[in-house]
Amino acid sequence: MSKDHQNKITNKEDLIKKMRQLEIYMYPRVLEERDVNSAIRNLVIKYYGSWEDYTKNRIN
Repeated sequence: MSKDHQNKITNKEDLIKKMRQLEIYMYPRVLEERDVNSAIRNLVIKYYGSWEDYTKNRIN
């Protein structure tokens, strides 16, 4: 993912859209924390508190 895409993520809704795109790309494998770069991981932690909270609260 380029820095251009990372700069467009300015709120939780943008993060959710990006994560869904990544999940579709990874399908049938489940997207895991190690699959995303540190910028995305930091945004997940910012908006959800932890990766575990993200996986519990994401809408499938």
